[in-house]
This record gives sequence, C-alpha cells and structure tokens, in this order.
Amino acid sequence: MLRISRPSRGALWLVVVAVALAAGIGAGIGIGYAVRGSSVDSLKTANQIQREDLTEAATQLELRQSRIDALTGDQRSLEDRLGDLREQTGRLQSQLDGKIEEIETLQEQVTDLENRPPVLDVKGLDQLRDQLEADRLLLVELRREDPETREDAERYWATIKRIAVNSDPALAPKADEVTRDLPAYYGWLERDFVSTREAQISYLLTGASAYGESVDGFWSAFLMVVIDRIDVLGRLGG
Repeated sequence: MLRISRPSRGALWLVVVAVALAAGIGAGIGIGYAVRGSSVDSLKTANQIQREDLTEAATQLELRQSRIDALTGDQRSLEDRLGDLREQTGRLQSQLDGKIEEIETLQEQVTDLENRPPVLDVKGLDQLRDQLEADRLLLVELRREDPETREDAERYWATIKRIAVNSDPALAPKADEVTRDLPAYYGWLERDFVSTREAQISYLLTGASAYGESVDGFWSAFLMVVIDRIDVLGRLGG
C-alpha cells in the first residue's frame, strides 16, 4: 500500500511564510495603485485650476489690450484733426490777408454804402479792421508749434486770450478751458515712463488728453469766427 508521508513542520512554515509574503505584496500593490491614483487626481485638479487661471488672465489681458488700442486710436484722431486745422489755417491766412487790404477800400465806399441797406457805419468799419488784425495775429500763432514747457505755455495762452478777445469776446471762455486743462498735460509731459504703452495709458487716464481737446475746441471756434467774418466782408464788397 502506498503511504503518503506527512509534511514536516519546517515545510509548513515555508508555505505559511510564502502565503503571507504573497498577501503582503498584493496589499502593497493595491495601496500603491490607490496612492498613485489619488496623486494623479490631485495633479489633474491642480492642472485644471491653473488652466482656468491662465484663461482668465488671457481674457483680462485681451480686454486691456482692446481698451489700449481704442484709446490710442482716439489720440491719433486728435492729432489728425490738429493737422487738418493747421492745413486749413494756410488757406484762411491767404484769404484774410486779401480782406485786410480790402477794408481800406471799404472805408472809401462809405458814401455808396449809405444808399444800400445799412450794414456798417464808419465806426463799425474801424472795429471790423481791428477784428481782422486780431484774426491775422491768431492765424500766425496757430501755425506755431506747441510750447515745450509749462511756463511758456502759460504765457502763450495768456497772449492768445488777449488777442482772441479783440477778435470775438466769445472766444475768451474757450481760452479759459485751455488754461484750465494745461497743468494736467504738462504734468504728464514732465513725467518719465518705462514704456510707450504706459505713457499712452497715463495720457488718457490723468486728464492730460483734455488739454488737446480744449486746444482743438478753441482753434475750431476761432476758425469759424474767421469764416463768418470773411463771408460778411464778401457781402460788403459785392
């Protein structure tokens, strides 16, 4: 009869140890996968938050860039407008020079004018001549470059206002607006900036841009006065 021998106690201990090791390795692998899975999820969450933050920052940057582009366009528009005004000055200067000469002839025609519907008397002609002279002086000043310093600008616009009152008293408030906005502009001009973009933003946000607008407003109002006056002279000489 075949007899199966009983395993020795040492063999049994080896089996137990082997089973324990296998169980431990399996548990370790399971824990490792769990820890690894948790770390991956955390990294994915952090990555998603970073992506959202980056998207928000990019959106804000795009909005700021759009606003800067719009403000820069406004500044260029004002510069173009000033260039147009200076070009128009040349044409008006030629017309005004001719009209100043004609005023002398108009004084000699006072007798003839008495037979027409009354427009101007001799005193009115003298006043018109003074107004035309003020117009001529202002047209000369319009063609000058802007003063470089705050002190020069203050003296310049004080002179402009004094002449403008002789041309048309209604121009005085326009000159006062320029004087009001002048400090902010020259305060901006005297500052140092680290970049052109910073200078452009400061120009628009500190009120410095209001100076250019008020200067443009004054000269536009003055040129309308000159155009109307030339039209009146044309009717008198017609």
